[in-house]
Amino acid sequence: METTGRARHFPVRHNLDEFDGSDNEYLNAQYKLFRRRLVELYHNMGRILNMEDQEGQYRSLLTTFVQIEAADNRFIKNTLNAVAEQKIQEMEIASLLLVNRLFTQSCRMQIYSMKDLLLSQEQVNTKIRRNPCVFLCTRDPNPVMAPADFEERRRL
Repeated sequence: METTGRARHFPVRHNLDEFDGSDNEYLNAQYKLFRRRLVELYHNMGRILNMEDQEGQYRSLLTTFVQIEAADNRFIKNTLNAVAEQKIQEMEIASLLLVNRLFTQSCRMQIYSMKDLLLSQEQVNTKIRRNPCVFLCTRDPNPVMAPADFEERRRL
């Protein structure tokens, strides 16, 4: 019963199960990578929630968000390489990219929720005044981390 409840709240669970059960080694490896990313996020979230220092919480939220973005970028690059090396088929490409997009967005929303839970709007505004490039000030689904990153994203 608990497993089905979790599956309902995680919209890509079926796809992940297909990756795990696939005959394709690349898809199996991606399943393990998604699980590792999820476990790392949960560990980071637990560590952040147990911190007493709000400044430390804020820095850790930023670091975790940057890690999520870096994992997303690595995944896309690795998928493009797998396509070039013909390790995956057309339908698998679409499924992989969709799962990654939903997975990454879910991770981002977890961090935004923690920011809202742990920091007041005043605290966030203070951080923004000190560093206007900070992304946690917004709920924008494609947050800007820094002006250089923004320009790079626009080119993609």
